[in-house]
Amino acid sequence: MNRLRAFLFSLAAMLAGVPALAATIPLLTGPQDPAALQSTLNAVITSINANTPGYGSLPGPKNYLDNGAMFVKQRGTAAVTGASTLGCAVLSYTADRWCVDTNVTSGVGKGQVITATPSPPPGFQNSVKIWRDSGALTQPVEFMQEIETARATQLQAKPVIASCYVQPLAGYTGTAAISMNLFTGTGADQGLGALQGAVGMTASPAITPAWTGVAANPLAAGAGSPSWVIGTTAAWSRVYSAPFIVPAAATEAAFAIGFTPVGSSSGTTDGMAITGCQLEVADATQTAPSAFDFQLPGGDLARAQRYYWQISDPAATVEIDSSCFVTAANTTVKCGVYLPQQMWAAPVTFVTSVAFGIVVTAGTAGTCTGIAATASSNTVNSIGLTCTTGGTIALGSATPLIGAAVASAILNASSDY
Repeated sequence: MNRLRAFLFSLAAMLAGVPALAATIPLLTGPQDPAALQSTLNAVITSINANTPGYGSLPGPKNYLDNGAMFVKQRGTAAVTGASTLGCAVLSYTADRWCVDTNVTSGVGKGQVITATPSPPPGFQNSVKIWRDSGALTQPVEFMQEIETARATQLQAKPVIASCYVQPLAGYTGTAAISMNLFTGTGADQGLGALQGAVGMTASPAITPAWTGVAANPLAAGAGSPSWVIGTTAAWSRVYSAPFIVPAAATEAAFAIGFTPVGSSSGTTDGMAITGCQLEVADATQTAPSAFDFQLPGGDLARAQRYYWQISDPAATVEIDSSCFVTAANTTVKCGVYLPQQMWAAPVTFVTSVAFGIVVTAGTAGTCTGIAATASSNTVNSIGLTCTTGGTIALGSATPLIGAAVASAILNASSDY
């Protein structure tokens, strides 16, 4: 068996275009164990295939979409209003990395993270429902995610397959096929709205990023995929695309799935639920998606926090990972709040109301009578805040940022698109 193994790996090395592992190919002698033979052959096949361009069956995360299982939901589970003619905005995101966009003013699309009605398919905890909420909206309601240039570039000239689990809601009116698109461009991280590059979308009602060298690539249903006309069948289907070759010049990309409502009715059930979205590099002969690539919860969260982080104002004695210094005695405190993950770009920050606090003289908790984001101090690793206080605290004193138990107050940082 050892001689067979040496022979096969010598053969693999030669086929891969590297020096052989042995000077001569040994002869096969003696009886062979079928189980060991299969294991060895599979190892050799993997070794050869790993040197083939586009080969996707390698260890590690294969999904080029973040939070495809809709597991991470830092913004919570309240319904959000989709973007209109300006593209995605910080308040149009549902589950992390996923925004809702309709790009028209004749109606409103919405999205919401849900765990029931419908229940998610086996293996999943969450889905996101998107729907036409008001108006005679007859343009697509889209569910979108931009893929960072650092990842999108890796897909150049490779075949990819996109897939999602979908189920119509009770009042679904989308009689046409659902749509899947992979938009590509030749710029870098230009964004889907004003959050980063302020590039946004093309003129209404098109739902196409206004990128440099943009290509709108409608993905066709793959052979054997369930019908993309999902009707009102109250069951989950995994719809998927045929393999699509990403343009060799593509340096940015965005995935979108959506439906077009008809008629003038609207409401929370005129839509569909979505989960388990995946964009993977296909093997040479692959025509259907592989099993959904579930990530460890911490891995999903870490990837999501590269683009967005949020914290609610905690109890008055709870410290937030930060460093603050008094720049005007008894008045002004400048803080740097450390982010849990390095973001891909310096974020924009938001504070929803006056809240949070600092430790003042004698080690007691003090409140911020005013708090504001200091955007000029933001980096990929931390965000800047200015706390105005009436507490007694000396110039140059150091203190952490602490909570003030204001339940409605939220601090967040976004480098999303």
